[in-house]
Formats: sequence, structure tokens, C-alpha cells
Amino acid sequence: EHATSVAIFANYLVVDTVLCSIPRFVLMTLLAGFGNFLCHPKHTSSEGMQNIEPYTEDGQQITEHLTGKLIWSRERCEGAVSILSMMAFVTVVGFTMVQLALALQVRAYSSRLWREKRKAREVLQGEMQVMSVI
Repeated sequence: EHATSVAIFANYLVVDTVLCSIPRFVLMTLLAGFGNFLCHPKHTSSEGMQNIEPYTEDGQQITEHLTGKLIWSRERCEGAVSILSMMAFVTVVGFTMVQLALALQVRAYSSRLWREKRKAREVLQGEMQVMSVI
């Protein structure tokens, strides 16, 4: 019920929302290219060694090579990764908006406390003036 403390906390929440949204969106941008890494058939490291991937030398998936069937195509992998990326982006944006909305509600509560405190002070001053006249 201390308007000053609530106002400081509300301003902290607004600043926190803005400052934390920057690394969130930078991380989302960096993870956007992760699908190519997961779904591309041949990945090589800087030493030229092939990473552990379920692919044969000609780029076929091992499951396709052994069974003759492809159970996870590159297009399907890219589709799944893009759906997951979109879901993650929507979630990050949603949580950021909720955090901002709650910060603004705390700020409005702080303003309401200030107004109530000022009104109570004015009423008290008015009563003091009436008492001094009597």
C-alpha cells in the first residue's frame, strides 16, 4: 500500500520487460537458422569430419538405405522445425506482451494509490482548516 514502492516496482517491471525482450528476440533470430542445420543431409564441421547424422555417404538416410523407405524426409523435417519455430516465436511474443500488460496494470495501481493518498491528504487538510476556524 505504499505508492512509492509500488511505483518503483512498476517502473522496474516495464524496464525489465523491454530489456529482456531484446535477448529473447535475438535468440529467436539465431534459432531461426537451426532448421537448416538439423534437416540438411550433410553437415561437416570445421575439421571436415562429418557430424553424427543418420545419413550414408550418398546422402540417403540410413533408415531409407536399410529398409528402402524414407520415414523422415527433408521437407517434413523443415516443416516441423518451422512450425516449432513459429510456435516458439508466438510464445515469446505472447509472454512478453503479458509481462508488459501486467507491468502496466501495476503502474496503474500505483497511480491509483497516489491519487487516493493525495485525496486523503486534501480531505485531511480541509478538515484541519475547518477545525482551525472553529
